[in-house]
Amino acid sequence: MSSKEYVKVGEELTLNYGKSLPARDRITGQYEVVGSNGVVDRHNQFAMEGPGIVVGRKGSVGALTWLANNFWAIDTTYYASLNGEGDLKYWYYQLSDLKLDTLNSHAAVPGLNRDNVYRIEVLKRSRVEQEKIAKILGDLDRKIELNRQKNETLEQIGQTLFKKHFVDNSESEGWDVKPLDEVADYKNGLACQKYPVTLGEKTLKVIKIKEMSSGFTLNSDHVGLDFPDDYIIENGDLLFAWSGTLMTKIWTEGPGALNQHIFKVTSNNYPKWFYYQWTNEHLKRFKMIAKSKAVTMGHIKRSHLSEVNVKIPPKVILDRFDKTFTSLLERQVEVMVENNNLISLRDSLLPKLLSGQIEL
Repeated sequence: MSSKEYVKVGEELTLNYGKSLPARDRITGQYEVVGSNGVVDRHNQFAMEGPGIVVGRKGSVGALTWLANNFWAIDTTYYASLNGEGDLKYWYYQLSDLKLDTLNSHAAVPGLNRDNVYRIEVLKRSRVEQEKIAKILGDLDRKIELNRQKNETLEQIGQTLFKKHFVDNSESEGWDVKPLDEVADYKNGLACQKYPVTLGEKTLKVIKIKEMSSGFTLNSDHVGLDFPDDYIIENGDLLFAWSGTLMTKIWTEGPGALNQHIFKVTSNNYPKWFYYQWTNEHLKRFKMIAKSKAVTMGHIKRSHLSEVNVKIPPKVILDRFDKTFTSLLERQVEVMVENNNLISLRDSLLPKLLSGQIEL
């Protein structure tokens, strides 16, 4: 492309106000109700025809949700419509590249003024070009979603089999019993601010509770390389956030520095799948304990790990199931590592395709 022509977003796209739908008026049905944070409910009627793009207007400013089918966008959002010919999925990717969350126009309550969006200039693309870009990025997103669903299925299979053979099995009543913290070692992370970055040297990203939910981002903190090796997390390690949002996670985001409020869980005597599933088995109880605490951030104490029991099967039974459960866990790690690579590929391709840096 020898010369590039630009167009304002408002010439190509309209951001329409969503429509109020109080929770008391919602009747569970097939249509997704969408707020600034994404899908929040379902209703038996729709207000907007799909496919569509919903943009956070208040609260989660600029957050985007793609809807393949008819939907209801509530009044804290905008929903997008084309002013002429074009590909709506392309505009979903175009809007995601504009970092709309930086356009907050209200100090007290975060809000997005659509006029600020309309004034942004982007590279003008023909419909054919838009469709090509949408297909490239859309194919990657579909594979990412399939992998996510596959990982969910593997997780559910593992939990179901474990509960059947190790929790609810009538024969397990005669097995030995140990406290959870005698089956595995729960090592708390460090105060990462004590390991500052040295200018010009390599760094390591910090794993905090938000990284357990969303993975590493551009906003993730860093530590210097003098961070102790024992607290560096690698793919396949089991993490357990014991404060704030209690959760477990098999880490697949690459090397990271473990922050305090998160346990790295290991064992010299039992396989990973065994102590992973038992930690999950008691997670509901731990969440109830954390919720009951009258503090800003609920948490559990290390002593709570001693108060819950693990049924220890005879070695012959543990060995019999080891191959099946280890295979399930290894497959989960493979799928999620592949997904992280696909996400990185998509995120690197997106701005290059939209800016014309990659020729179609």
